[in-house]
Amino acid sequence: MLMDRYDVVKVDGLNCIDCLLGGKGKLLEIDPDHKYLFLNPAFIQFAEKIREKTQKRTREMYSMLDGIILLDAMGDLAAYQSRIDEIAGHTGLPILDRKKIGLNGLKNVLLYFFGSSREIIEAFVRALQGYEK
Repeated sequence: MLMDRYDVVKVDGLNCIDCLLGGKGKLLEIDPDHKYLFLNPAFIQFAEKIREKTQKRTREMYSMLDGIILLDAMGDLAAYQSRIDEIAGHTGLPILDRKKIGLNGLKNVLLYFFGSSREIIEAFVRALQGYEK
């Protein structure tokens, strides 16, 4: 089995954004029609890699979306403002909301899976919260 072979686990999350929100499909509660582009620092780097060569083609690619929702899990989103503005300009999508979500959602996803290792997960979350670039 793939998970055994590579020593990975499956958590109850649709994707990384859903895990940040707490998993179990919370992303679908916020965006059931898939109309938003959610950006956090990790996805900002990914979004920069998947855009088209021209602004016109990129705008066509994102034209079915209503806008961008920024997710700030670690309180450092302001450091990415110029890149956020560049993505918004290139996609033609407005910034609709900025949510300060913290790391509790991710912590809950990890605690659900690793339950008995609560101290390890809480130490991991504390370390992430103290992380500075």
